[in-house]
Amino acid sequence: MARITFFLCLSVCLGLATSANGQKSRDWITLGDQSVENADWMAALTCYKKAFELDSADFDYALKYAEALRMTRDYEKAEYYYNKTYSKDRGKIHKEGQFWLAMMQKQNGHYSEALRNFKKYSKKVKRDSEGYEYRKCIQEIEACTWSINERRNDSEVQITKVDDPISTPASDLGSWLMEDSTFVYSSASKKGKDVPIRIWKSSADSIYAKPVQVAGGDLAQQANLCFEDDGKTVYYCDCGADNKCSIMRGEWKDGKIVGGEKLININGSDYTSTMPHWAMVGGREVLFYVSDRPGGQGKLDIWWSELQGGEPQPPVNCSDKINSPDNEVTPFYLDGHLYFSSDWHVGFGGFDIFKSKGVHRNFGEPENLGYPLNSAANDLYYSYFTWAKTGYFASNRPGSYITNRGLCCNDIYQIQYTDSISEEEPDEYATFDELNRYLPVTLYFHNDEPNPNSRDTTTTLSYEDAYKSYSALKSKYIKENTKGLSGDDRENAEFDVEDFYDFYVEKGIKDLEVFSKLLLVELEAGRNIELIIRGFASPRAESDYNVNLTKRRTGSLINYLELFGGGVLRPYMLHTSPNGGTLDFEEIPYGEFQADSKVSDALNDEKESIYSRGARLERKIMIESVQKGEVVERPVVEFSELEHDFGKISSRFPVEYDFRFTNTSMDTLFIDSLFTPCGCTVPEITLWEIPPGESSELKVVFDPKGKQGDQRKSVTLYMNDGAVVREIWFEAEVGD
Repeated sequence: MARITFFLCLSVCLGLATSANGQKSRDWITLGDQSVENADWMAALTCYKKAFELDSADFDYALKYAEALRMTRDYEKAEYYYNKTYSKDRGKIHKEGQFWLAMMQKQNGHYSEALRNFKKYSKKVKRDSEGYEYRKCIQEIEACTWSINERRNDSEVQITKVDDPISTPASDLGSWLMEDSTFVYSSASKKGKDVPIRIWKSSADSIYAKPVQVAGGDLAQQANLCFEDDGKTVYYCDCGADNKCSIMRGEWKDGKIVGGEKLININGSDYTSTMPHWAMVGGREVLFYVSDRPGGQGKLDIWWSELQGGEPQPPVNCSDKINSPDNEVTPFYLDGHLYFSSDWHVGFGGFDIFKSKGVHRNFGEPENLGYPLNSAANDLYYSYFTWAKTGYFASNRPGSYITNRGLCCNDIYQIQYTDSISEEEPDEYATFDELNRYLPVTLYFHNDEPNPNSRDTTTTLSYEDAYKSYSALKSKYIKENTKGLSGDDRENAEFDVEDFYDFYVEKGIKDLEVFSKLLLVELEAGRNIELIIRGFASPRAESDYNVNLTKRRTGSLINYLELFGGGVLRPYMLHTSPNGGTLDFEEIPYGEFQADSKVSDALNDEKESIYSRGARLERKIMIESVQKGEVVERPVVEFSELEHDFGKISSRFPVEYDFRFTNTSMDTLFIDSLFTPCGCTVPEITLWEIPPGESSELKVVFDPKGKQGDQRKSVTLYMNDGAVVREIWFEAEVGD
């Protein structure tokens, strides 16, 4: 029926050629509506496009065209036409227009625009706080905020599209790499409404060899396969023309699936069961799969069933930690984590790939795998094969095959993590690069803070104090920026302040916390580090006043670092760290750099000179770069000797020896504990706290009673909470 409708939609043009334009448009719309009823959105798109081209001023035609573009995944055009329709009616005719505009904006990676529209729309549907649209808006507000702030690092993973003949202009889905290097995957193989998805395999010699179809069958689709560890038992799904799927189990024999049978307890006639994944979890065989069966959390959910004697037990939902009001699909279990894709959990757009730690009966909170595995497009079917150190996923991201409908269909991408693709030795201090990649860290201040009305160049306040003070003024900033405004202007001014706090003030303090942790890692490695801090101020005061103000602002950052983690950075700042690591600062205050000339300096115009966006952006300091010095290998403690030979001794008399050692660091050395593996050895320390430059002695008493022949014993010293460990050895030849 769908194919007949599509060809009727294309051919009816001849019969309408002599009709009036309005009549032709309505006929195209009628045909498009019929196609929608038959779930044939491609045919509907063709019809609605014809109607829109004939009468582009008609609101309903534009809206139907936009929705057909969305349903056929041409998100860029869909955003354009949703924006046209929403700009025209502001949600009065099509109430959900702003919601779908925001969804398309997010799908295209336009996160700031999407965030603003989600916020506005959430206020319109707030009365139904348990409804899907409000809950989805709240979720997407968080997701857009996360996407804007997320640091994107592609240094840990290499992603390559698997090109022809594997990836095709049609839809390519899940894949599996056999241990004999046979590559098995699902694909429609070519474009077309009625082209079924089938399972294919490549040559064992090269995945770029011409694929061969694995299984035929009378049903519409066979796809989404996985194997047990033996490589002989295969799970896949058969789908009928109604798109209802059943999970099958068969035998992999000579590169073919034979003896397929439907699994009990898993399948049903009123719902779909698809995307199976077999795994050993805690010593149990578990089949994860996807279904919209009753009892779920949302649309498509991930379920699991233990296999006992090979038979699936009644399935269990993976709970609301994994599943959501939307869709969770393509499960893959590896090394104590469930990998899956979701279009609800916080992500970049469409489906993102997540992982959740745990076992089938108890999973933790999902974690987004981040960029570049995830994108604003759909990213699904994650799999990874540790024996080959490679994995795969499917995506319709930019770089995939482009059709006349935009990012239509998925291609298969290969994953290789850096530790498995690099032939070079890893950099011992690789995190230093991560530290610099995190820059700049930008911190914002309220006017004349900290310590207002002062010409002091120092402050006792920490940046955390300034941040809390600034955060408390959010409502004041909203009030000042919305004075005299109404309607959309007032709403936009309010959102502007909220965005500033979300993406500048809040982001600054979070970045600073992460940066401080990375900084500590480098300093603990004995690195000498200098931070370049640049200070700015708005132009309300004269230059020399602002120089002092920016010095106070820089001082608040230094105070923050001194207090961070209970003072763990302080020894490095004082150059007293036992490992020789140091932390210094180069301050570049306002005075060398002018404020933006567009920012008002009028003292009587507080709205522009204090509360405006331009003024807010000027009041900041930036950790701009990190300069590194060589690692200083400074000995913490020096022993006069680390070994002693007692020579020949009698088993009847104990012997003793004093090992002298000196604290050569610039900090006090604390002896935490002593360890001897033998009760025949008694160690004694004369001084447990050794100031810099001072010495102590370790007396070792060895009782050879009951021992004969060569003896070699040790004493281990643990110093400074175990950060420093030294072993002392002695030998003796025992004989009567």
